[in-house]
Amino acid sequence: MFEIILHPAIKRDMKSLPKNIVRRIRQSITDLQTNPYLPNRTEKLSGYRDVYRLKVHQSYRMAYHVDMDARQITIVSVGTRENFYDRVRRRLR
Repeated sequence: MFEIILHPAIKRDMKSLPKNIVRRIRQSITDLQTNPYLPNRTEKLSGYRDVYRLKVHQSYRMAYHVDMDARQITIVSVGTRENFYDRVRRRLR
């Protein structure tokens, strides 16, 4: 089982999202605790080491970093595709 760590800005990100999307994100986080590489739902982000994108809904995504040695997953960003990848890049500096 993996420990989940939230980037400090995640709570702020989630406040602006619809409640049904927040529920899906929470369920996805629970799913990630047992398997950080969910088949057909995750994709490695190019240009980053151990950073993946999970499609939560049609236009909503979640980015996370996997540390296999520490068995930790850090949720980096959640939100719509608009500006999502810029936000990920800023938060991973």
